[in-house]
Amino acid sequence: MRAGNKRLCWLVGGAGTGKSVVSAQLLAVDGVREHIKAWHFCRHDHEANSDVKVILQSWAAMLVAGLDGFEV
Repeated sequence: MRAGNKRLCWLVGGAGTGKSVVSAQLLAVDGVREHIKAWHFCRHDHEANSDVKVILQSWAAMLVAGLDGFEV
């Protein structure tokens, strides 16, 4: 796979800057969600949800479900 075929968008910002709102709105746009295979929303008031292990497990489950031939 060529480097140009790999895509990752990592939205970073301070608490309350609208990252989740922007991400949720993007996922709701017609025709966009079919191109997004995995996402994870962290919450400032839910520390366990922001654990790297939880995030990776979440992504892996979505990738297995959304990409033919992807195996963990």
